[in-house]
Amino acid sequence: MFVCLSNNKEVNDFKMNEETGKLICPTGKELKVKCRNFTDRHRYKFVAYMAPKKACRDCKLRPKCLRNPKTDQRQVH
Repeated sequence: MFVCLSNNKEVNDFKMNEETGKLICPTGKELKVKCRNFTDRHRYKFVAYMAPKKACRDCKLRPKCLRNPKTDQRQVH
């Protein structure tokens, strides 16, 4: 199960590529693993994914996907 840090984009909009282990955003861009042992403040463990900066830079879904418009790239935990 994936939990998005943003309330704007639903978690179901992101798909897992089981062969590569990468998360795929709604526009088809790949998010790579940033951290396999991410722990939040409640001590829940997650795998953290991050999109390349250039994947989000000119994306048409950027305003809906990112909580803060000044953020460079999308992260999903």
